[in-house]
Amino acid sequence: MKYSHLEYLPLLSSVEPELINWLCRKAAVSMRIRQGEALFRQGDISEALFVVREGNFKSVWVDVFVNEKVDHPG
Repeated sequence: MKYSHLEYLPLLSSVEPELINWLCRKAAVSMRIRQGEALFRQGDISEALFVVREGNFKSVWVDVFVNEKVDHPG
């Protein structure tokens, strides 16, 4: 399966297309996340790179004063 759209992501722009395709074949897992469901939580050990193909998400964290902060992709 070819993931040529990943070649245009700034993070992967310097990676050879063949390597991107190889990584996708070896590691690609399709997931559906429901609204409000957590993909990961603060403090989790990073074990994956997530690519959102459809829809959107927000990254939310709470500081020590319990003020919600929201970060958007881009």
